[in-house]
Amino acid sequence: GTVDVGYDPDYPHPPVARAAQQKAVRALYDMLARMAYVCDAVKETRVAVEARADDAKADAALKTDLRALAGELKALQDRVMVEEEVQGISGRKALREKVISLYAGVAGFGGPPTKTQTDRQAALTGELDRANGEFTAQTGARLAALNARLQAAGLEAVKVLTAAEHAARQ
Repeated sequence: GTVDVGYDPDYPHPPVARAAQQKAVRALYDMLARMAYVCDAVKETRVAVEARADDAKADAALKTDLRALAGELKALQDRVMVEEEVQGISGRKALREKVISLYAGVAGFGGPPTKTQTDRQAALTGELDRANGEFTAQTGARLAALNARLQAAGLEAVKVLTAAEHAARQ
């Protein structure tokens, strides 16, 4: 026998509304994937910078500069993700938690996203873009200069996780 699959006439949302919902869910899913990379790259870079700052081979000036960068990376990390505490207990929501909440709200409703949800998605995308830009600035020329000083001191340079390396982990 055969089975015919078709539109459920009792479902309250027309195909165009469902398509809008699916498009928004996909965009938020992609945003979460990008967010995962930013969170991991910021954290791993911070940990590596802190480790170099704690190495006895680094002179005082290099340690100071590395700790300053690590502090800035920690501040960025705190803005993009809750990590130190059990999530939900403190009530603190960083960017990642806000995106997850929006994703759940849009995915959990079969109709199109509301204007508020669409506006929120645009705002959160902007926040993620700014966080990624800040990370890129922190790990660009500044990190290259610190890496040259690290290597001159006989220490390993800090390598920043790339998006391709992150995707390969998944």
